[in-house]
Amino acid sequence: MAWVATQFGRLFLCFRYVRSAKGPSLCREALHVSSTREARADAKRLAANLQLEIDAGTFDYSAWFPKSVRLRKLGLKPKELPTLTAFTQKIRLPLKHWASGGQRAPTTKTFISFCLRNRKLRIAV
Repeated sequence: MAWVATQFGRLFLCFRYVRSAKGPSLCREALHVSSTREARADAKRLAANLQLEIDAGTFDYSAWFPKSVRLRKLGLKPKELPTLTAFTQKIRLPLKHWASGGQRAPTTKTFISFCLRNRKLRIAV
């Protein structure tokens, strides 16, 4: 179960993550925001999405918390953020190709579904 904790006026995501045979380890990651009503509501949504990914088995610690110190403790490598060149090749060029085919410019919903079908886009929370 994932939950939101407050310490010294800051918000933290807390959850149990099973990585080894030792069993689940308690993880606590700072969100680097002050504890306000809106921030708590957003943090609760993040905690719910995080728990869904953990339950589904699709949780990627390095994607959620790329700058975490705990990555090394868990034996994981941080994911590198895409460069501008990689972004251009994965997102911009398919859109440009689509537009050059004589078709009208796609709506946001159509473009996102196109990228998801072609695994060009990953939805992150």
